[in-house]
Amino acid sequence: MTLFRRVLAAVVCTFWLNTAVFGQAGAIPVPNAGPFSNPYGRSFQWLANPQVQEELKLTDEQRDKIKQAQDEMTQKVRDLYKSQDVNERDFRKRQQVYRERIQALSDEAECKAEAILTRSQATRLRQIIRQAQLSWRSDGILAVLLEKEVSAGIQLMDDQRKQLRQEQADLQRERAEKAQEFYRRLQEEARERLLGVLTADQRHKLESLLGPKFEFEPPAAGDQLPGAPGDAKPK
Repeated sequence: MTLFRRVLAAVVCTFWLNTAVFGQAGAIPVPNAGPFSNPYGRSFQWLANPQVQEELKLTDEQRDKIKQAQDEMTQKVRDLYKSQDVNERDFRKRQQVYRERIQALSDEAECKAEAILTRSQATRLRQIIRQAQLSWRSDGILAVLLEKEVSAGIQLMDDQRKQLRQEQADLQRERAEKAQEFYRRLQEEARERLLGVLTADQRHKLESLLGPKFEFEPPAAGDQLPGAPGDAKPK
């Protein structure tokens, strides 16, 4: 499965789960899709939330139009997922084609949402989304601060933009390092607790069964450990 299909499948799966669990599509917004835009657009994921609907005071007619538009976009995303018409062999170029198609769907979804909402409702929805993003990880906060309307409203300077991006890069690196250390300690604790059930003699016998210590070298980017799940390689 290609990267594009993985991302799009995750988005479709999340959208389907929202429908199954909450009774309507997109009751919880789809998470960040990495290098790809959200093909359902940003607004519809929030407009399906009952609390947001209540806050915006949507009419029954608007709710029906939103549901219809969501169904239309869902079908278009499924059609895109099934499409096999990209013949570009270069991975990056192929990825760019799909990225452009997803962006086009996202833009179309936003146009549909804007056509349904009043100006005051659209403004309030943007406020709600920004407030939610500010409670997410640092990338959500950065997205709000760099948003055109927000950066202009707070008169964000170019040097501040540069500083924000650098801070975000530092935060991502630090978060990865802290997460790695956390899971290392968690693994060590689990090992000690489980092996602690054994007697000293049993632990000695286990060491004999395991043989001399062997350590795997950290895999390079894109590599997988033997037996790790991954895409089937063509024979």
